[in-house]
Amino acid sequence: MTARDLADAAERFRAGEAGAKEQMTEVLRALFRENVRFFAAADVHIGEDVKNIKQGDRIPCDKIKVKFKTVSTHDGKHIALFTSEEEMKKGPKTSSLTVSLQDAVKTVKGGRAVGIVFNPFSAAVVLPQSVIEKFTN
Repeated sequence: MTARDLADAAERFRAGEAGAKEQMTEVLRALFRENVRFFAAADVHIGEDVKNIKQGDRIPCDKIKVKFKTVSTHDGKHIALFTSEEEMKKGPKTSSLTVSLQDAVKTVKGGRAVGIVFNPFSAAVVLPQSVIEKFTN
């Protein structure tokens, strides 16, 4: 299962294709089970004591602070995740990183967002916390 499978299932669901709702449910279940990685818009701050970082270097987790960027809806703030770099480029320019779906879920469950929105600048798929709970319990 890949992040792209989510975008494909969402397109079929929006088009009203037969069996699309069941397919979307199965794709979401697999994404949670397999802990697929997505692109995330985020502000990343690296501790002052880490110098001369090059692409590919490993940095201890305690030296990094990540704040996910969010998209506001009438329900509140949702973490913005993207199925591809192309989807991410449809929005404002921002720093990014890849994250596991479970990392984003932990942020939601920690109360820093009310859900997750995939591909918010095109055919968005919104998962409120109530839906996330169904797939993670």
